[in-house]
Amino acid sequence: MSESGRATDGQPIRAGDRFLTRFGTPTTPYPRQQHERHASQWLIDNATACAQAAGDGMNASVFRNERPNKAGYLPPASVACMQLYLFCPDLHR
Repeated sequence: MSESGRATDGQPIRAGDRFLTRFGTPTTPYPRQQHERHASQWLIDNATACAQAAGDGMNASVFRNERPNKAGYLPPASVACMQLYLFCPDLHR
């Protein structure tokens, strides 16, 4: 997956897909449920897990405390931040 949230192979993202993070670890399977809140929670959980594994307590705390709105969406800046953290190879560890 790219830092923009698109699959690098150009295929649509499907339920059960796993992606390699910039840390070299795979994500959990993409959720089977179609509602946006499940995709948002998947992103939060994976960003939090990677930050914890990297010993990055500050970002782990920030990611863990993100909450989707009633419609299930995260703020665009939060999505961008978590996608960059997970998938941008140019960020320093």
